[in-house]
Amino acid sequence: MGNIKKTTEITLPLHLGGGKVAVPEQGLADAMEAHLLYYFAVFGESLPPDGLWEHILGEVEKPLLKVALQAVGGNRIKAAKLLGINRNTLRQKCLNRHVDPDNL
Repeated sequence: MGNIKKTTEITLPLHLGGGKVAVPEQGLADAMEAHLLYYFAVFGESLPPDGLWEHILGEVEKPLLKVALQAVGGNRIKAAKLLGINRNTLRQKCLNRHVDPDNL
């Protein structure tokens, strides 16, 4: 029973797509650490390929950009302010992570 992960189900507001989503009760840092340990374990005695920093940032940054933009109805200025970054930085990050603010 120690491996059972507790989750809470929440209903999303309509501007985030509506519907229900299961949210783990552990915090983001704990979830990331657990996932990173799993990721390293997949490679056994070897290490993951070089470029781990960029790989992990991409895994986190893309959904963060998408959800922030959805939360503000695609308004780039509001999304940039919400994220605490410059509008031009947001634009570049969206390009780099293949996030289309007009198609969310």
